[in-house]
Amino acid sequence: MVSNIVLRELDAAVQQAANRRNKLQSKVNSLRSVLSDASANLQRAQTEEQNAVDHNDVKIKEHHEVLDYYNSLTDKSGLGAIPIRIEGLAAEQRATHRLLGEARETRMQRYRELEEAKTELAGAEIELAEAAKEWLSASAQAQKAREEQ
Repeated sequence: MVSNIVLRELDAAVQQAANRRNKLQSKVNSLRSVLSDASANLQRAQTEEQNAVDHNDVKIKEHHEVLDYYNSLTDKSGLGAIPIRIEGLAAEQRATHRLLGEARETRMQRYRELEEAKTELAGAEIELAEAAKEWLSASAQAQKAREEQ
């Protein structure tokens, strides 16, 4: 025979386990949202990096084509504007190369953020599974006690 005091304490334990489980479920849901955002951020960063690669490649090609053309000329007299343009193209390529480096760094940061989100979510899901087991166990114990009353 189980007393009312024991039943009350078992019910409190069930409620406490349910509250913990619910809190962890909310945390898991929030971390899933964070993971989704991190994944979208990584995809955007990858696209931006690819655009920077493409733009840099175009600038490299432009610079090399004009430079190769200029170097192939035997008579360069009167073509003072071409070396100036070659320097301009080189400066543009250096700028696109710098932007490419920034895009790569951003992509790497977004990748790290995604991995951190995955790790946090995995830990929270383990905690949630443990809390759910605790709640089930407490609920079963309380039910068993009621049946013995």
